Amino acid sequence: MKILELNKLEKSFGDNNVLQGIDLLANQGDVISIIGSSGSGKSTLLRCINFLETPDSGTINVLGEIINCQKENLESPNKDIQSKITSIRKKLGMVFQ
Repeated sequence: MKILELNKLEKSFGDNNVLQGIDLLANQGDVISIIGSSGSGKSTLLRCINFLETPDSGTINVLGEIINCQKENLESPNKDIQSKITSIRKKLGMVFQ
């Protein structure tokens, strides 16, 4: 069963392209590690998945709740999108170091 799917996820801070075309598929039971040097975008990726950071483009699918980050106004989301974000957050857990 597909739990998480990212398609072409992108995030920039000014001229700094932190995430560029990230694709990820996680099925139930998968164990995934995100590794990389300091400043490589690991925390930004996790924050984007949980909408603590606003992705610039791409799609995020968490257990069938799909948000097209380029199509939707995530800076000021409407009630439907806010409801989807809340639903996604209820299905995810994050632990910061």
